[in-house]
Amino acid sequence: MNPNDLVAQQQALPNQYMQNAQHAQYGLLALGLAWFIISGLVLYAFYARLRGIEQEIMKFRIAYEFANPPKEREKHRQELGAAGNPFSKAGGEEKYMPKG
Repeated sequence: MNPNDLVAQQQALPNQYMQNAQHAQYGLLALGLAWFIISGLVLYAFYARLRGIEQEIMKFRIAYEFANPPKEREKHRQELGAAGNPFSKAGGEEKYMPKG
C-alpha cells in the first residue's frame, strides 16, 4: 500500500470521531436552546396569568370600594371600639403606658 494511503486511513478515524463529537455538540446546543425557549414561554404564560389574576382582584377591590364607601367602614370601626382592638385608647393601652 502507498504510505499516503496509510496516513489517510489513520487520519480518517480521528476525523470521523471529531465530526461525530461536533454533531453531538450541535445537537446538545439545539436541545439547550429549545429548553431555554420553552422555559421562557412557560414563565411568560405564568406571568401573564398572574397579571390577569391581579386585574381581576383589582376589579373586585374597586367594586368593593364602590359598594362600601369609607364613611360606612369608619363608622363600623368606631362601633367595634375597644372590643375589636385590645390596644385602643378605650381601655386596652393603659397598662402599657409609663407610670409617672
